[in-house]
Amino acid sequence: MGRLFFFNSTVPGLPVRPYWREYILARTILIPLWPAVILFGLIANLTNIVVFLKCGIRDNVTILLLSLSMSDMTYLILSMPTVCQTIILDFDPGFPWPFDPKFIGELLHAPAVTAYDLSSLISVLLGVTRCACVAMPLQFKSVFTKARTVKILITVLIVAVALRGPILSIFRVAWVTDSHTNRSYPPYWREYILARTILIPLWPAIILFGLMANLTNIIVFFKCGIRDNVTILLLSLSMSDMTYLILSMPTVCQTIILDFDPDFPWPFDPKFIGELLHAPAVTAYDLSSLISVLLGVTRCACVAMPLQFKSVFTKARTVKILITILIVAVALRGPILSIFRVTWTTDSHTNRSYPYVAVHNAKQMVRINDILNRNLLPWINFIIMITCVAVLGFKLSQASIVRKSYTFKSGTESENSKRQGLSPKDLHVIQSVVLVCAIFLASQLPFLAYSTIRLINSEFDRWARLHNLFTIWSSVGFMCAYLNASLNIFVYYNFNSKYKSTLLSIFK
Repeated sequence: MGRLFFFNSTVPGLPVRPYWREYILARTILIPLWPAVILFGLIANLTNIVVFLKCGIRDNVTILLLSLSMSDMTYLILSMPTVCQTIILDFDPGFPWPFDPKFIGELLHAPAVTAYDLSSLISVLLGVTRCACVAMPLQFKSVFTKARTVKILITVLIVAVALRGPILSIFRVAWVTDSHTNRSYPPYWREYILARTILIPLWPAIILFGLMANLTNIIVFFKCGIRDNVTILLLSLSMSDMTYLILSMPTVCQTIILDFDPDFPWPFDPKFIGELLHAPAVTAYDLSSLISVLLGVTRCACVAMPLQFKSVFTKARTVKILITILIVAVALRGPILSIFRVTWTTDSHTNRSYPYVAVHNAKQMVRINDILNRNLLPWINFIIMITCVAVLGFKLSQASIVRKSYTFKSGTESENSKRQGLSPKDLHVIQSVVLVCAIFLASQLPFLAYSTIRLINSEFDRWARLHNLFTIWSSVGFMCAYLNASLNIFVYYNFNSKYKSTLLSIFK
């Protein structure tokens, strides 16, 4: 059944191992989630450490919680290589390791579980100290001082390592000669496997988060009310991003299924997912890009020349511009959308007719699409956005200097300073727009890089000599696109007080 299996338990004449199907199902569902959970844990524990250090080490509880976060983070860091090895072996049991994989599976796994043991002991110590201080405060309040807590933690660390001593002592590093080194692989095969192993399992988690985030944005913006053109643009951006993620999810599922089982028996032509849904998805992404550019241009114009443009970008005109942009986005993808035809074919094995996706005049249209939509338009958007971010950043810096100078002179912020600079509301709007534009710019870099190289070098493409390297770059580009469509909620929450209060009121 493809590359998923560690061994073949389906050979005729051999009994199927007990719970084999349940094993495969569990591995298929659970293992792709491990990297996403570990990545979240690393971010969460790093946040905990930074916050505890900023708060200050005030008492023994803070010391224990800080130590627990550090121990948990160590466990997750040491576990990540083992998880990657497990996923690689599920994808390709014959993967050509440049070293003995036991360096990951055994040597790193043992310190990882030692760190987990340390976390368990710290959790027990935390419970015991709080239990003692609450049950008998007079006897134990003065016992668990900060200095004693540090000494106990050092003792706990020594105990955790000592308890794992027997299993740590069984390993020896030795040299051996590989007699199977004459196996050949296409260029960048190892890097391809590693990149796909790490990135693809993250895609569903990012898309799921993005769907929830954009749905939240849409609900909050409607509850806030469509007050101005910025709200209209941000609402449209959330709707476009959500459409892109919804249309991308089937393609991502198809990619994961094919990586686990290239011979998966599809009940229909898989091009219905991989091609027919992918083309509208990237059209929605193009629309998001154009809306982001429009957002940057409108704020840049209104901040740089407020008297000339404040009355130009009304709500009605913004809606008309958005409709025009939607038509332009669909028209620009017309060449690539026109190559698909749904026709009928007969399966020679089952003699059953079924619909499939036929491709006509693909080479010329793909070339036009590469030049127009994958190079010319993205570079124009990129340059416009950089210009807008630079202008808005300069205006933010200028406004900050003006406000500080008036505050320094008078001790308070005067009405004159508000007239000279920008109001707090305007500052927050500009900051949010700058961050949205910055996220867009950062997410576009991998896409621009591999699209430009693909146009120049014909071997850097699907099914060409550098197919694996192209797939690595495109996988990174897709991940950045999914992140770009998902992360704006953090910008709105931090820089839009109306958005924040409305969101919090929903969950009360």
